[in-house]
Amino acid sequence: MLESFKINCLPLGRSLRVTVFLPKDYNNTSRYYSTIYFLDGQNVFHKETSDNGQSFLLEETLMDLSKEDKDVLVIAIDGAVDLKKRQEEYQQTILADFIDEKLHPFLKQRYRMNAYCYCVGCANAALNALYLSFKESFKGCILFAPEGNFESIVFPTEPKLYYFYTGENEANGICLQNIRLLQEKNKNVHILIDQNEIHTETAWKSKLMDAFSYLIL
Repeated sequence: MLESFKINCLPLGRSLRVTVFLPKDYNNTSRYYSTIYFLDGQNVFHKETSDNGQSFLLEETLMDLSKEDKDVLVIAIDGAVDLKKRQEEYQQTILADFIDEKLHPFLKQRYRMNAYCYCVGCANAALNALYLSFKESFKGCILFAPEGNFESIVFPTEPKLYYFYTGENEANGICLQNIRLLQEKNKNVHILIDQNEIHTETAWKSKLMDAFSYLIL
């Protein structure tokens, strides 16, 4: 079940469209669920809302996850409509700070979340997802084909779960360089690299179950 709302983000000067996926039995139990945040939420559930007609079609994967008795809450946060503004936001920490300090506490009051909370970021959203995973409320993150400048990244000393994937030639090899850099900074990250050159959610979708299985859900 999907439900959506908008929340005003004063630091960014815009509203955020948030889509929440609730497991099928959510309203019939008192269970608390692990939570996975997705940045670029417009590309998560439907092709019709995506930037380029490519989508994770995430509900299909969540159904498979449910068969393993791993039901989760998903919070998908849309990126800025203006692509230049979106790129600027993803190179800063403002969005990650807002999610951690304002949105996540609000959602914890509204939905039954347990202590296991993760985030997913792809391409330009990967840097912000990594920033978000460093917050105390988060246990780790999944990054697909990370773009951006990761030179100044310093991993926290607290052990967390990091799953990083890219195709060797995505973004002309930039994503692979970034993953190698992050691996140098933290030897405990889990990385997966293949020969895929397709830089879209359709390609990354095939790695989701493997990524989710790495997390504690």
